[in-house]
Amino acid sequence: MKPTPPTLLEELATIDAALLDDDATDQQEKRGQELVALANAAPGLLEAAILAEDVLSEIARLDDGTPSISALGLLRAAIAKVKGEVP
Repeated sequence: MKPTPPTLLEELATIDAALLDDDATDQQEKRGQELVALANAAPGLLEAAILAEDVLSEIARLDDGTPSISALGLLRAAIAKVKGEVP
C-alpha cells in the first residue's frame, strides 16, 4: 500500500522544525516560503473563487455549458472543501 503524503500543515511543521534546528535544506526553505505565501494568499483566493463561481454559473446558463459546467463543478468542490462542507 502506498504511503499517504503529508498534509500541508504536516509538511510545514517538518520544515519549521528543521529551520528551528538550523538544519533546513535550501529546498525546504523554498518550500516553506511557498507554503507561507499560499497561506497568506488563501483568503483572497477564496473570495475570488466565490465571485468566479457566480460568473461561471451565469456563463453555463447562457452557453452549451460543457467546459463552463466542468470548471464550475471543480470550483464548487474546492470552495466546499475550504468551507469544511466536504470531508
